[in-house]
Amino acid sequence: MESDNFIERMRKKSASARQFAGIVLDEERILNLPIETYPPGRTCVTKWSTALACNPKAPPLFEGQALSFECISRSKNNRGAVLALPVGYGKTLVALLAGTVLKSQRVLLLVPASLKKQMFEDIQKWKHLYRVHPNISVMSYQKLSRPESAFELKRLSPDLIVMDEAHWLASQVSVTTKRIFAYCKSAPKTKFIAMSGTLIQQSLNKYAHIVELALRGEAPVPTSYSIRQRWEALLNPHAEHTHNDWCQIKWLVGKEVPLEKQKEAAQLAFQRRFKNAPGVIVASDQSKVSASIIFSGWHPCTSSKINDALHHLRKTWQLPNGDFLADALEYARAQKQIALGFYYRWDWPNGPDAEWLEARRAWNATVRNVVALSRPGRDSPALVFRAAQRRECSPGVLRVFDRWNAVKDRPTPPTVTEVICDSVLTSAVAEANKSKSCLLWYVSVEGVGSRLQALGMKVLRPGDPVPNGETVALPIRSFGQGVDGLQYNYSDNLVLETPSSAKVWEQMCGRTHRVGSTAHEVTFKYLNAPPYWRSFQKALVEAEALQNKTGQRQKLLIGSHADLHDGDLYL
Repeated sequence: MESDNFIERMRKKSASARQFAGIVLDEERILNLPIETYPPGRTCVTKWSTALACNPKAPPLFEGQALSFECISRSKNNRGAVLALPVGYGKTLVALLAGTVLKSQRVLLLVPASLKKQMFEDIQKWKHLYRVHPNISVMSYQKLSRPESAFELKRLSPDLIVMDEAHWLASQVSVTTKRIFAYCKSAPKTKFIAMSGTLIQQSLNKYAHIVELALRGEAPVPTSYSIRQRWEALLNPHAEHTHNDWCQIKWLVGKEVPLEKQKEAAQLAFQRRFKNAPGVIVASDQSKVSASIIFSGWHPCTSSKINDALHHLRKTWQLPNGDFLADALEYARAQKQIALGFYYRWDWPNGPDAEWLEARRAWNATVRNVVALSRPGRDSPALVFRAAQRRECSPGVLRVFDRWNAVKDRPTPPTVTEVICDSVLTSAVAEANKSKSCLLWYVSVEGVGSRLQALGMKVLRPGDPVPNGETVALPIRSFGQGVDGLQYNYSDNLVLETPSSAKVWEQMCGRTHRVGSTAHEVTFKYLNAPPYWRSFQKALVEAEALQNKTGQRQKLLIGSHADLHDGDLYL
């Protein structure tokens, strides 16, 4: 007891000393952030529908949109906003009108490349109904990462940057993220609005920097790296935490909690603090979608060839052609490929080129180290290569470059797809064709997409228009986020390569389970093979943690589940 009193006295002295010196700890700053409240949703809808409409035929705003504009209008100093709106809540119109609400001069809208064409179409659609900002530039994240775009932000000089699908900036070391942060430093008065239905991910390190960019000093996340790592241990469902980690976040929970309940308590406490922070809107209502959602395992025809190949892989860590796998990542990738009846390999005409492989490995490692330093003009692999060509790099980098430069022009061995058996894909085509309108989702363009096409399935490629009701196969990366219109014609989904990320599931499910769906229920069947079953289980765990942290109801959790047991196909 005496020891506890001593510690408490020292904490009070420490707090007094920090106050005298003007030092504020992360914990104190986050705890002292005001709790933001907003008028009732209908009040906001009336207010902002009237203020922003330019045509009496304009439809009223959704409640989430109106609350977003109310939040944006309260921006002060350099604070922007974090808008965590579920899929189907109309983030596009929020992006187009944000500059009008803030009275910005130049607005830059960042979107994934696959959504750029649709964004221009939406501008033409909405500008006759609402007061779309007259000076909007649209750029893709992919274009911003190119070498020729190194100074594009400076050329455009926007005073408002709206980051649609902001989870594209999850990597702090990507070229795109670093260029946005560099522009923020050079133009600190620029406001940033981050929008995504899946911004909050399992790892705090994948979104804390985005929240900090948008909200600056009012961000409800730790800005200190050491404290952020402590929080990460509690908030990440897959991380282990220690007593010291718990002590760092216990003040946010407000009470002692048994060890086995500490993660859940920390996640719920974080949710309360995050949702009520200034500049944050988290819409959690999924009731706007009247259709129910059902998940079930799918059991294709068993193939002895695939079973034998998986047994061989498990025992020897070799592909069916005898190639050895280097690490666990390659093993997991090969296991998922073989479960679908194929695998990728390099086709060396005269055997592996050891000198080329080693020089390539060394150069790629060196480039990663240089890019991580974020030096101007060397923040991408292409710019580092050009600097080395001009002999503007350190002697160590140049030695590695010279070795790679001597062999880089040798022909790169082509990657070929080896087919083991089409039994799983044939079953998938038959299963999809049982429905008049089914979406068959896949990831591997060559291994799966090309084979499905050879088996008579219509396969969409990136850039293809949205289908209008026929049974088709489509890649998750291109059509699994940001695409609207599928909900009007589709309610049956078959997922061949099950994602392990709850974020990907939320986006993919939101293509057909969203506002406007005419079906009574939307179904998702996933391949019930051990690699993919484990992926589904991992996504469920992550979805529960995300729901605890954000309060947003996850589609994986609001749906009903059938066949939720370990896969029994490949033994």
